[in-house]
Amino acid sequence: QIKRKGYKEGQYKSFYKLLESLADKYNDKTAVLYDTFEVSYRKLFDDSVKKALHLQHFDGNRIAIYGPASYRWIVN
Repeated sequence: QIKRKGYKEGQYKSFYKLLESLADKYNDKTAVLYDTFEVSYRKLFDDSVKKALHLQHFDGNRIAIYGPASYRWIVN
C-alpha cells in the first residue's frame, strides 16, 4: 500500500470533498498540465462541479463519456 504524505485513509468521504479540499489548500497552483495548457486546483474544482451539475439532468439514465485524453475530456 502506498502511503501519501499528508493524507489519512478515509479522510475524504467523496471525490467532491477531496477536490474541494485541494482547491482550498492549493487554490492557484497547477493541478493539470496538458501540453501548454495549465489549470489551477480552483478551476479544476469549479469546472468539475459545473460538469456534475450538468450530468444530474440524466438522473436514472445511463451515459457514456468518450473522447481523447485531455483536460476538456475531464470536465467538458
